[in-house]
Amino acid sequence: YYMGPVGSGARTKLVINLILAGNRLALAEGLVLGDKAGLEQNNLLEVLKDSAASSKTMIDKGPKMINADYSKQGQIKTSLKDNRLMLEQGQILGSPMLVTSAISQCYQAAFEKGYSEKDTVSFYEILRGMAGLEEKELFEKLSDSFTEMHPLPGYDLSPLIENQNEDRFLKRGVYLMPRDKVLEGDTLASVLAG
Repeated sequence: YYMGPVGSGARTKLVINLILAGNRLALAEGLVLGDKAGLEQNNLLEVLKDSAASSKTMIDKGPKMINADYSKQGQIKTSLKDNRLMLEQGQILGSPMLVTSAISQCYQAAFEKGYSEKDTVSFYEILRGMAGLEEKELFEKLSDSFTEMHPLPGYDLSPLIENQNEDRFLKRGVYLMPRDKVLEGDTLASVLAG
């Protein structure tokens, strides 16, 4: 395509990146809302891909969001730089940049939270956190050194839970305990009491 004089190609690429970022933000918001509504994420993504809202973003990045696979394809730090350029162009040209401003804040929060080298869609974790959902990537990291312990039905563990240590984490009613502190055959009640 011929887009015009020198610099037009770079401006075209910024416009493409702006629309791509908007697609990713909309997908992330939709997936978080669906998660909060109790919709199974993989099924939701399949429905979205078969709907009028379908996009290449859903096909390429939807599974990465759902599976917390933030291996590099693009990086938060690069997207943050691009968004600053977009905002600058918008200011120079007097063009509103509403979505770009919102996604820039998500990218900045992801950058500050340590996702700068991760794939661009790792900002999804920021939206999950804002919605009160656990960070999937953090939980995956913890699961390497922690083990899940489920309470037995009918047991009230609230007195034990009130005194839990900082190295114990609660994830939707499942307690994560350091592997080195749990012996085979231990129950959640015995570990919390110990």
